[in-house]
Amino acid sequence: TGLPDGEYVSANKTVYIRNGKSTLADGTIAGGCTPLLGCVRKAIDFGIPAEDAFKCASWNPAKVMKLDSEIGSIDIGKKADFLILDSAYNLVSVFKDGKCVSG
Repeated sequence: TGLPDGEYVSANKTVYIRNGKSTLADGTIAGGCTPLLGCVRKAIDFGIPAEDAFKCASWNPAKVMKLDSEIGSIDIGKKADFLILDSAYNLVSVFKDGKCVSG
């Protein structure tokens, strides 16, 4: 994710990224290369409520990793890492430890 179109090596295999698709030389899908926010937007487009889609991208993984007391939601005592999005879920700003680092 995030790499420009090109040829890369992953797990000792050559992977080709072109137009947002990651494939092997024979055209087999080699994995996903959509950024997480793009996946959340797509889930919302499919009809999943926005609150659920964002929870799946934040709180659920934190819970699985047993880090939900530190990250995954906004609450007192947790790390203040979060995004500001516009009404169409486009990225406006990124905050890390409560400080704006982008936007």
